[in-house]
Amino acid sequence: MIIAVLGEKGGTGKTMVATNLAGMRAAAGNRTLLIDADRQGSSQRWANIRESEDLPRVDCEPLAGDALLRFVRNRVSRYDDVVIDVGAGDSGEMEIALLVADNVIVPVRPTAADVWTMSLVDGRVGEAVRRNQGLRAWALINQVSPNPRHTAAAETREVLEDGCTFLGVAEPILCDRVAFQRAYSEGRTVEEHGSRSEKAASEMSALYSVVYSQEYAQRDPEQAA
Repeated sequence: MIIAVLGEKGGTGKTMVATNLAGMRAAAGNRTLLIDADRQGSSQRWANIRESEDLPRVDCEPLAGDALLRFVRNRVSRYDDVVIDVGAGDSGEMEIALLVADNVIVPVRPTAADVWTMSLVDGRVGEAVRRNQGLRAWALINQVSPNPRHTAAAETREVLEDGCTFLGVAEPILCDRVAFQRAYSEGRTVEEHGSRSEKAASEMSALYSVVYSQEYAQRDPEQAA
């Protein structure tokens, strides 16, 4: 399965989502490739750190433009799962990702500036569906305040559901938790980060279930040996 994480806005948590999903698929026993199609190289840095740890392997390739399309067409068959981290903006990489992906995730923060860009992404998804008819795409409300009194997430969901035609709105949300940043800095998923990230891990597992249509289950290392 090919998953693309993309969006118009920067700073929405695309790399955090992409690296966690890639790491979780690897931990579930799948041959996993993480494609860093963002020139900032944040996914590649995460993968480099991870490689130095005793963790399930995630291969990573930095690819952009025509090289991305050639690689996906000719070489991804060796992997069970591919996650593409696409940089912000309406780019050639976004167009390619929408063409080749099975599922697309578009993180969006519960702010007016972020929500206003979603109509643009919704339109791009609509164009892509004409050529990639099996494509499924979700807006993911991310970096939500963990304070239950805050209503921004619910308000954002309502606006997105009313305004988007081709993007669904994922039921899970991700809160703004320190655990996500700490896990990234260690080359880990929040599941691997340990008990300190129980809430973050639960949120990411819920997203995993939506994207992959199955509950997250880490493979027993002894069975893998």
